[in-house]
Amino acid sequence: MCTVTVVAPRFRRAAGSAREHSPLLRLVCNRDERRTRPAATPPIVITAGPRSALAPIDPQSGGTWIGVNDSGLIATLLNANPSPGIPASAPRSRGELVPLALAESSISEALTSLHSIDPAAYPPFSLFIAARGESAVLTSDSRTLRISSRAPLGRPLMLTSSSLGDHMVEPRRRRLFESIVARADDPSAAQDRFHTHTWPTRPHLSVLMSRPDARTVSRTVIELWDHSASLDYSPIPEDASTPLVTTRSALPLKRARVAG
Repeated sequence: MCTVTVVAPRFRRAAGSAREHSPLLRLVCNRDERRTRPAATPPIVITAGPRSALAPIDPQSGGTWIGVNDSGLIATLLNANPSPGIPASAPRSRGELVPLALAESSISEALTSLHSIDPAAYPPFSLFIAARGESAVLTSDSRTLRISSRAPLGRPLMLTSSSLGDHMVEPRRRRLFESIVARADDPSAAQDRFHTHTWPTRPHLSVLMSRPDARTVSRTVIELWDHSASLDYSPIPEDASTPLVTTRSALPLKRARVAG
C-alpha cells in the first residue's frame, strides 16, 4: 500500500531559470502499512550486487520498498490489490525485489534481471524504476510479469495502491493529483502538498491515509542530481501534533549519466 509521485522539476523550467537549484528527478513515496507491522529502520547504505544503495529496511522481511543506487537508479515497490481482501499468499517477500533492481546500473539491466524471477514466488506487485529522463513499471499478478509502461519522464506521474482494492483509491487520488501537481508551476511544492493531503470525511481513501487497521507510516523523498542522489526519510507519528523528524542521507554517483 503506497502512493508514489514523480516530477522532473528541472525539465519543466524555462532556460536560465535557476536550473542548478532543481533536481533532475524528484520522487515522493507515502508508505501505508498495517498498524501492527514493526516500524522500519532509517535508511542505511546497503550493498546490492556491485552497487551501493540508500534504502530504509523493513525488519519483518529484511528487505525494502524503496531505494536509490550509486548509478542514479531509483526503485520503489507497490503492492497490487486488484480486489479487496487478503493479498495472495506466496513464499517470498516482495521486499526482495527493490534490492534486485538496485543491483543494476540501468533500467534495461534491471528489467532483464527481474524477468528472471518466478512471479509465483511473490504476491502481486508493481515495481517502479526510474533514472534520468526515463521510467518503467514492471507488474506481476503472480502468474506473469509484464512491463506495463516504459516512457520518458516528461509530465508528472502517480502510482497508488490500497488493500481496500486499488480501484477504490486510484480514481480519487488521480483526480486530486491532476488538480494539485500535474499543472503546477512549482511541481516540488505541489508534490509535498499532495502527499500531506487528507479528506476529513474520507481518511481511508486519502493520500495521507488512516483507518482502524492501517495508516500512512512514513514518507520518503528521493532527489536525483547531476552527481549525487539524496534520500529523506520521515516516519509519520500517529499524533499529528508530534513534530516530523527526517533522516537525511546522500550518495555520490559513480557515473555522470545513466543510460536507460
